[in-house]
Amino acid sequence: ILDLKPENLSQIGITGGEPTIYKKDLVELLKYIHANYADIPIFILTNGRNFSDIKFVKNILSTGHRKILSCIPIYAATSNQHDEIVGVKNAFAQTSQGIYNLYRVSLPVEIRIVIFRKNYQWLSEFANFIWRNFPFVVHVAFMGMEYTGNADLNKKEFWIEPYQFRNELDEATWFLHQRNISVSIYNIPLCLLNERSRIFSRDSISAWKKKFFDNCKECSQQEFCSGDFATSTVRSDFINPIRRSF
Repeated sequence: ILDLKPENLSQIGITGGEPTIYKKDLVELLKYIHANYADIPIFILTNGRNFSDIKFVKNILSTGHRKILSCIPIYAATSNQHDEIVGVKNAFAQTSQGIYNLYRVSLPVEIRIVIFRKNYQWLSEFANFIWRNFPFVVHVAFMGMEYTGNADLNKKEFWIEPYQFRNELDEATWFLHQRNISVSIYNIPLCLLNERSRIFSRDSISAWKKKFFDNCKECSQQEFCSGDFATSTVRSDFINPIRRSF
């Protein structure tokens, strides 16, 4: 794919599965990207656990590419909760150490918080935890969940009405913003957010799987809205047009 040399390339994403499982292959890929796209930013979607190996992190640094952003999810602000959600013992400790190791070599980190039934009530605690433990991160993204695949199969366990956690999300985003930590909201329609939180919303859903509903045609803010996942098997009951105020 990289050999196709596409024009107007703005960024390169590496995802999976977990792309850090094959450490040597990932390092070789990054070397190749740097040799051919030295100025193009790279983002890696990863659980960050393998970055707890400082030798691996230094090997990534040795590729010479200085525009590598690691996007790492944290599912809870405590090790017990996080490990239970991901189903791996010591995952929280490994991910946290991985984040610190990236910081040690000046490779930037974005923390992603996917919101669902098991963690929505702790969003303020999330924000406080990040500020106190990872104040160096370049960005924090609060993310609505895409209910497809295993998330669809387990939706009774994970689904939570986004409108229900709008106040918790509002408090968490403003907490970080007021402490000069860059923060965004992904994958949640504008009408499901408190009005003052909408400035953090981003048009984050890929065009091929973005969906608007019939009543969205009447919305004055549709062009700025992320819409909803066409791939999700559930939808909010509170999606309604935002009327223009005069």
